[in-house]
Amino acid sequence: MYWNTVVREVENRENPQFPFMFTTVGDPTLEIVREEEERARRAEQNSQMYYFDPPYQSVHFTRREAQCMVHFLQGKTVVDTAKELRLSPRTVEYYVKNMRQKMQCKTKQDLVNTVRRTAFVQEADRFRVEAPRSVEEG
Repeated sequence: MYWNTVVREVENRENPQFPFMFTTVGDPTLEIVREEEERARRAEQNSQMYYFDPPYQSVHFTRREAQCMVHFLQGKTVVDTAKELRLSPRTVEYYVKNMRQKMQCKTKQDLVNTVRRTAFVQEADRFRVEAPRSVEEG
């Protein structure tokens, strides 16, 4: 009985007068909910990215890349940055490589100098990270 009803619902999915009991086909409310969820997901993704102004408008840093850049702008090394963000130094080096490619810079210092000339410095607070508390502090 259940499966017969489901089959009928699917067969009548184009009929707006057909009452749907077991499937969500044709439920405009669910489409609105799905669209809102997708919008929220995209907004969350965008909040984890930093987009630059011209002439670098096609460039964006991920949240982690931006967090690393904040530390480099403060004069910290790759090793210091890795410790503070609880990452491997190799992971931080990987982020540096990605940022250098995105900004078309040859060295880390060139990258830092280039970023220093953008609006990134004014928005850097957005990427600050608190170190996770240890169990003893908790």
